[in-house]
Amino acid sequence: MNLNQEINHMVTRFHAVQRSVLLLYLSRYYNMSTEMAANALHKAEVAHYCYVKDDFVCESDGTVVDSTIRQMSRAIRVALEFMGLEEYTFFDRRVLNATDCTALLYVLLPPDEEALQKNAAATTKLLQISYIQRGSEIATSRMLASMPVPKEVRKVIQRIAIVETGYREEYIAKAGYMMFIRFGRDSYTFNSNDVFRTDKESRWNDVPEKV
Repeated sequence: MNLNQEINHMVTRFHAVQRSVLLLYLSRYYNMSTEMAANALHKAEVAHYCYVKDDFVCESDGTVVDSTIRQMSRAIRVALEFMGLEEYTFFDRRVLNATDCTALLYVLLPPDEEALQKNAAATTKLLQISYIQRGSEIATSRMLASMPVPKEVRKVIQRIAIVETGYREEYIAKAGYMMFIRFGRDSYTFNSNDVFRTDKESRWNDVPEKV
């Protein structure tokens, strides 16, 4: 697909993507500067491959940017941390939309070189990206924690929770989250100070093992 088609493909799949997140994706996909990606996006808008509304790139002029779209844009931003430069098949082959309310996106993580050196049969892992709104820490995390996960499966699943400024970690159940990534109000990016890793030995404590 050419650049216009790729932009259209992304906004059609997700209905709308926050502008800075889409620009980051394009810059990695085509190995171009953010400025060049912005110019390309403007041309795509003029040609009606997409529509820009309130700093979101939408599939149509009638798209309503709601909380679900805002949360998904943050999930896409997290997923982009695992995309290789010029990895054209990333969203088609390695990123899946979640089918229930416990997650937003799944990302397939191939074994790294170190894992392959130790074990030629090293398995692909599944990254599960979910969202915890401030004030819903107990309800959201306990919903996920209530679903049993066998011990062997826990070696394959890696869970990341997107959280908001002011979130209460002490209210979040130990549902297998390996890290929390904090986004500020109206922010769609993060830095190293916004990443909080959990204790490996206790992160699954509230999740039953047997199905």
